[in-house]
Amino acid sequence: SWRAGVTASNLAQSRRVSAFVVVGIDHAGGNRSLDYCPYPPGTGVWNFRPEAATWPGGGVDVYLDQVVREVLPFAEALYGVSALPSRRAFGGSSFGGVCALHAAMHMPDVFGRV
Repeated sequence: SWRAGVTASNLAQSRRVSAFVVVGIDHAGGNRSLDYCPYPPGTGVWNFRPEAATWPGGGVDVYLDQVVREVLPFAEALYGVSALPSRRAFGGSSFGGVCALHAAMHMPDVFGRV
């Protein structure tokens, strides 16, 4: 666990940061590489993960489009999340980090921080 809730609460109580909202999206289990990777893992020129060459990939743009079209408007309406890219961050770890890097490179007009 990232302990995101505890960390967010501690930061808010310390007043070291402005108020913020954490929106967590559960992953798709064994198919998470489809949502989080721009291409199937294990298929790059360096062959880092040859065992992952048959895992699905390539769906990151569809996933991020769904985040932008469905999740962000919901968070804006319900929780007052800012529409300003400079006030938005996108993060993740492992394949989620790959997705966050992709968002940073391809959607700077949506996510100003990664």
